[in-house]
Amino acid sequence: MIRSIFLVPLLFSVAVSGQSSPKAGNPTEAKTVKELVGDLKAREKTLKAAHVEMVTTGSYPGGRDFEVKGVMRVLKGTHIHTKTVASFGKEITTESEVIKTPDGVWTREKDPSHGEVYTHMKPDLMKRLEEASQKIGKEGQGLGQIASQANDLLGSSMLEGLNGQFDLKVDRSMIEGRSYWSVKGPLRAATSDGDQFGIPSADAVELLVRTRDLAVTRMVQFSKGKEFIRVEITRIELDGSMKPESFKIDRPEDKPLIDIMDHAPAAAHIQNILAEAEGAKKDADKDR
Repeated sequence: MIRSIFLVPLLFSVAVSGQSSPKAGNPTEAKTVKELVGDLKAREKTLKAAHVEMVTTGSYPGGRDFEVKGVMRVLKGTHIHTKTVASFGKEITTESEVIKTPDGVWTREKDPSHGEVYTHMKPDLMKRLEEASQKIGKEGQGLGQIASQANDLLGSSMLEGLNGQFDLKVDRSMIEGRSYWSVKGPLRAATSDGDQFGIPSADAVELLVRTRDLAVTRMVQFSKGKEFIRVEITRIELDGSMKPESFKIDRPEDKPLIDIMDHAPAAAHIQNILAEAEGAKKDADKDR
């Protein structure tokens, strides 16, 4: 079962971008990855709201295809909503939804094994978990990842991170009459042929960035010359009208809302993070 509160789907950590009022600069000028990252970071600071929709597609070893459709909504960094529907072949479909506000975190999970489950995390626990995750270097997971994405809406950190892994170069490209920056390159140093699940490791990556507004519209990863994962941005709305009260999960009356600590799998994960953070604190105190 996908626990979205702890495992935000790949599509949100891979690429999020959009349109904004600041100018993208002269599209005829040469660009470097560092300059593109700088442009995105500058624009991210001005954003107050965002609605992004995307589709991630790919294949597992053996030819089994998967598709993940996702939505992310952010309001002023305090209200965050993520929703995904993932299909693995024709056999399995799962859904996950997370709402994070100053009043806590609400989740909805649905899969063939566990049915539909709704949970809520109170603000005090939410704060403790975020602080614990930062302390042990896991702020890039779960709640920490959701929060970081709210501050990285244009994907500057994603592009910066990819540039550290891949030898990226920027070129001009025309596609269907539209001008893009084509950012692509090979892996700087191979570390393995895949992960423990047999999923291939990317040895090359390519992104398309529209020159008129610096919107990242596509990200494709390759392994041994073959495409194995693609992210396409299908809808972008920045600084549109968005109300705090719209950040809610519709729950049928016959579905109970469970406190997160009464949900055994989630509670075990939370307790592990809190215990690890407490252990790190004790070790630090001993070294003083």
